[in-house]
Formats: sequence, structure tokens, C-alpha cells
Amino acid sequence: MDIRKRDVGGIRGGADFYDRYNETEFSYNAVVGLRFEFGNDRFLKGSYNYQWLDRDTSADPVFESYRMELGFRF
Repeated sequence: MDIRKRDVGGIRGGADFYDRYNETEFSYNAVVGLRFEFGNDRFLKGSYNYQWLDRDTSADPVFESYRMELGFRF
């Protein structure tokens, strides 16, 4: 199994705002992921995503997700 030097990891983040009626809410997110390439035609990607809404309440909603992808190139 030949793992390429171009295998990469990454960290990404962002922010959005939503203007609804008389309120403005902010959303923040962070993503951490890795990508491995096997040979010239296969790859495996995995990531973890964390997103939260900043509301004017004591309980801010939080969303977490995991993602795993297996891909082939022709």
C-alpha cells in the first residue's frame, strides 16, 4: 500500500449570521479532517464537524457530525 506525500489534514472554521424578524443570531463552526490517498485511484477522507448557534438564551443548540468518505478515481 503506497501512501502518498500529498496526504493532508486540515482545520477549518467559519461564522454566519441570520437576521430574523427583530433578532440577529450567530452561528459558528469548526471542522477537522484528514485525507489519505492509496495508489493513484483511491482515497479515504474523514472529518469531524462542530457547529453551535449563539442565541440570547441559556441553552445554545449544538450540532456535531462525523463524516467518512471512500472514493475511487477513473
